[in-house]
Amino acid sequence: MYDQYKTNSFDGITLQGIANDLSAAGWNVKTVWKKGNSKRETYGEGVNFFQLEKDGKWVLRQVKNKGFVRMGKMSAEEERLFLSLLKKNMLYSKPEWTLGLVLTIVYAILIFFIGSSRDMESVGIVLFVSALCLFGFLGLAYMRSEGKLSAGLYRVSLVFGIIGYALTALSSLLCLPVMNSIFRNALYTKVKAVKTQDILP
Repeated sequence: MYDQYKTNSFDGITLQGIANDLSAAGWNVKTVWKKGNSKRETYGEGVNFFQLEKDGKWVLRQVKNKGFVRMGKMSAEEERLFLSLLKKNMLYSKPEWTLGLVLTIVYAILIFFIGSSRDMESVGIVLFVSALCLFGFLGLAYMRSEGKLSAGLYRVSLVFGIIGYALTALSSLLCLPVMNSIFRNALYTKVKAVKTQDILP
């Protein structure tokens, strides 16, 4: 589960600029570009995949207009620098909650009617409990995105979330938009917390 952002387009020049700034700051970085499934040495026409690696592990990945960020093994100073570059280059997005919340409510109603209409009471109980696990996970994931929940507790809740998703599939797919909004909110919250003086010129 990674922090996310969404842009209007794939801007390879901006992505390469971030890689250059991090390299100038002493980071051991490598860039990977792809056009479809074919690797490219540099950014060019038709390229729609970018991956930035630090010490052999990816920290930034963008596929078309969707970006993913992984900062788990960065020091506090490295994370501050990285976030300042994301903020400077507008590589973060404010989450849009409306669609996700509406579909999540539809999911809840769907589970209620499916569970209530089953001939076997035990199946309905399993569906209700699974849905509660999923809702509990979504609530805790949102708290995590706001920086109000520890990573350890979030990992525990993730187990219950996976169980909820699995046992109520395919209807649980309706909750994916709100989950994506939570992941975007995680990065948005971190980037907005970056102070003006931390942003590079």
